Amino acid sequence: MKSKPYSSMRGSNGPIRNLDHLCTILDVERRVLDRVLAMPGSQRYALARSRAAKSDGSAREVFNPCREVRRIQLKIVKRILKVPGAVRWHDFLYGSMPNQIDAHGNELKKDYVTCAAQHCDARSVLKIDIKDFFGNIHSDTIMRIWTELFGYPGDVAFVLTNLCLKDDNLPQGGITSSYLAMLCLFDLEAKTVATLRLKGLRYTRYVDDITISSPLSNYDFELALALVRAMLISRALPINESKVKRVSLSTEAITVHGLRVNFETPRLPAAEVGRIRASVKTIELLAADTSFSSTPGFRKSFNKCMGRVNKLKRVGHSQHSKLLKRLQAVRPLPSRRDIKKAVASIRTLSAEFHSRGNTFGYRKRYYILMERLNLIARSHKELAAMLRAHVKRIKPSYVD
Repeated sequence: MKSKPYSSMRGSNGPIRNLDHLCTILDVERRVLDRVLAMPGSQRYALARSRAAKSDGSAREVFNPCREVRRIQLKIVKRILKVPGAVRWHDFLYGSMPNQIDAHGNELKKDYVTCAAQHCDARSVLKIDIKDFFGNIHSDTIMRIWTELFGYPGDVAFVLTNLCLKDDNLPQGGITSSYLAMLCLFDLEAKTVATLRLKGLRYTRYVDDITISSPLSNYDFELALALVRAMLISRALPINESKVKRVSLSTEAITVHGLRVNFETPRLPAAEVGRIRASVKTIELLAADTSFSSTPGFRKSFNKCMGRVNKLKRVGHSQHSKLLKRLQAVRPLPSRRDIKKAVASIRTLSAEFHSRGNTFGYRKRYYILMERLNLIARSHKELAAMLRAHVKRIKPSYVD
């Protein structure tokens, strides 16, 4: 008997038998569920104010779900999609999914570095990008996930599909979207990968970026491209033809997700390390002006630089500890405005604690306040300690 590409998942509460059972699992009243289902897409989601940028520089549409949709989607993730061990995620999938635990209890990271590591020592690489990935995942695919992978009855699958879509496609920014996007090829991808492995090829998918590599130089990827194309077409997922790229070590250095992979472990390109070092120097020069080091602009530049320095740690680069120490010596300082904002935030949260203390919005503002108190403590330790004493009384218990 052939095993399924993914193990069937029923969730910690067992199979969802009907809509009343679904409401029990999601801890939502039927009238609330019906009200959300009746909402048009324009009411369920709002276009985010700041749009994420694609690699080609164009804007990526990201949507923020309204409060009721967010609450339900969070519970779908926690009580169905993210139940530990519920889905046997394949070793070729990376990105928007939980880290895995192996048989020895070790955590297996699913980030871009681990993904790139699968292609180390490659001599040829084929890169494929799925065009408008989220926007091209429609209701038929999501229904198939709930009915065929999870084994839920049609009415339950229909409601879950409705709750996770905006109009008829998967919205980027939805709480459930990334998990469902990773599952959209659940019944096809493993078969394609098995065929590619018979040809001595390695395959990974990092959300919408597919990479296939070979240990041979100048490998002919035509068959591999045809197999992937056929798999994607069966789900109405188009390939971004302008981004299909074949690279051979004989012509240029091979990179996967920005990391060089023609070594035993992934490495940052030397030019990128140089840019990170230069960005640290820039932060040091900006910090020399003490009046600027307490501004939001400096804080934003510092945090961006810290993120780049932490990339060095992730790949085990020897420069990480040295550059980190230099950055920590010029950390942003608080301004008088930070103190005023902290005091005002404490007053607002105190007034809302009993009525909204268990909501997502409250929790988000609470942790923004905690970050601001950490900043204030760098120059005003006693004041920060006094404010923290007030904050302890209004700590949120959970997120809805």
